[in-house]
Amino acid sequence: MKIERLLKIIFILLNKQKVTAEEVAKHLAVSTRTVYRDMDTLSLAGFPIYSEQGNLGGYRLIEGYYFPHSYFTEEDLRLIKETLTSTMTLHTDKALQNSLAKITLLNESKPENSIDFSFLNNRDGVKVTDIRQAIKDKKCLTFYYAKKEQLETKKVKPIQVFFYHLSWYLFGWPENETKPKFYRLSRIHELKVGNAAFTESFEYLDGYQEFSNWMKSLESEIVKIDIVLRFPLISSQEVFDSFPETNIDKSGVDHLLVRISYPDEEWVVKLILSFGSQVEVLSPKSFKNKIMAHIEKMTRIYFT
Repeated sequence: MKIERLLKIIFILLNKQKVTAEEVAKHLAVSTRTVYRDMDTLSLAGFPIYSEQGNLGGYRLIEGYYFPHSYFTEEDLRLIKETLTSTMTLHTDKALQNSLAKITLLNESKPENSIDFSFLNNRDGVKVTDIRQAIKDKKCLTFYYAKKEQLETKKVKPIQVFFYHLSWYLFGWPENETKPKFYRLSRIHELKVGNAAFTESFEYLDGYQEFSNWMKSLESEIVKIDIVLRFPLISSQEVFDSFPETNIDKSGVDHLLVRISYPDEEWVVKLILSFGSQVEVLSPKSFKNKIMAHIEKMTRIYFT
């Protein structure tokens, strides 16, 4: 994403006396034209970038310039540091470690608690590393992708890998397709990086933004149903862990009522069934019937 690229350019300029557009482009895996635009953007934002023409030319910061503490507020730096720290629990990356070290030098305030996503690290960390390298080298990926019906073989030109709502996603252009698609990393199996490089540039695409817009459009089309659930008080811990407090009615003497709107989809049935005998569906009747149908199927498996 552009903001990430601009931050990287700032750190490159801080660490080198002079750098050419070609060197920056190679480091960031973008075109020199993109670097020219980014340098203009940074100059307009107030960074004193000096451009020298000729064979020995390049970009540099005006001598004596340092990254001012006042450019970002303490809260800005804290949030950047917290985000980098949280991301590192998801994926060990040398570049992230370097960025975190630099942000830490800028942010001299006391340490803040960060979000720990380390429980996700083992599952997708290696895939993220391989995909990032493939994006940098412009190498195709092959893998099996788990869909509801079967495993499908995929060959994809990787464009971007990003984190969204506690899951990693690959944004890439599949072979013989007319548009790019999204792949959830937890559903990718036997990932392999090919030897041949592709030549297409997908710099104009922003997978994270497209995915976010797509998710929002889906949410606007989803039909929801109002569900009422009854739990015994002994299940209070699980209830408050699973549902917003505003949806929990605590007025009952020996029970809790949960009133919540959910999509009328299969995953909601599985969610409610995960509470086992601790939950009773009070309404609507149509959803209660779905739960009963699943229980009957389970009964036939174990008692026939």
